[in-house]
Amino acid sequence: MRGTAVNAIAASLPLQAGGQPNTADQLSPRVPAGTRHRSAEGRSKFAALLADILEDADNALPYEMRVLLAEMLAEWDGLGSKIDAVNRQLVTEAKSSEACGR
Repeated sequence: MRGTAVNAIAASLPLQAGGQPNTADQLSPRVPAGTRHRSAEGRSKFAALLADILEDADNALPYEMRVLLAEMLAEWDGLGSKIDAVNRQLVTEAKSSEACGR
């Protein structure tokens, strides 16, 4: 289902140079080698902001919502850690791969 939606979004984008249609693969930005992906920065800023909101006892956020958001934040942080670990592993493998060095 998700793939169909992503392909529909890609197809709705303007055509590439040369009139070629867009594909779902092109929706993922390519990060040049040696640069850090900006999503990690956004992720940490968002997590810090959400933590501040959760700690603010004076806002009108209900207790149940605080608990739910805190659980989701912890899960998101865990997923981010897993993504970072896989990314480090991929970078290590790429550096030692002769095929990637070409």
